[in-house]
Amino acid sequence: MWRLMTAHCDIVLGLERYIHERRRILPQFFEKERFFDTNLSGKKDLEKYYADARKRFDGVVFVGDKIPALYMHYEMIEANFGNAEIIFLLRNIIDVAGSYEARRQDARDDWRRDYQRAVQQWGQSIDTTLRFLAKGSDTVRIHVVSYEDLWLEPVNLEPLFASLGLPMSPLVQDRYNLLIGLSQDLESQRGNFLTSASRRYIALNAPFESYRALFSKRLLLDVIARQ
Repeated sequence: MWRLMTAHCDIVLGLERYIHERRRILPQFFEKERFFDTNLSGKKDLEKYYADARKRFDGVVFVGDKIPALYMHYEMIEANFGNAEIIFLLRNIIDVAGSYEARRQDARDDWRRDYQRAVQQWGQSIDTTLRFLAKGSDTVRIHVVSYEDLWLEPVNLEPLFASLGLPMSPLVQDRYNLLIGLSQDLESQRGNFLTSASRRYIALNAPFESYRALFSKRLLLDVIARQ
């Protein structure tokens, strides 16, 4: 999702720039000098992106960050920001739990969270988001986007960017065409990291009613007919 959003010329988006400071994010974190005051040593792709983003910074509409677990801090965002747009990417628990397990079983990764933790965090993110949406906010808007809607088949992205008040652009469309091709290749190669026992645990413990409730609030993206 980060790669897609950063293709738009009116968006500058950090990649977990403030992941360790998410409990106390303030508007001044997104001022130019503070935002680019970071060590990117050895991260060539990010160095290139941040160099380009710095040149565009003064003229963009949105400056933000990709922050996992931001759902835990909606009230803090509401209190600290006069106007905030949050994109919540909703994915099915089977693939989320499989991703947790794939990383946990990878000896090169220091990830320690298993499928049970996936169910717990997935459920918490959904229930917290539903409560915040039900409460309503004058300063924070949450845009729910289905991961599967976005990546299983090509869709029209105009409603996504229109919800942010931005026009669709050829650069975004080109990036999306590339990314969805890669996503479909990955889908065909996806391994099975869940056992029957873990799938049973998911079936018994995942809050599927809450998932369906949040899914019903997602941004609708029309599938583009294949030629």
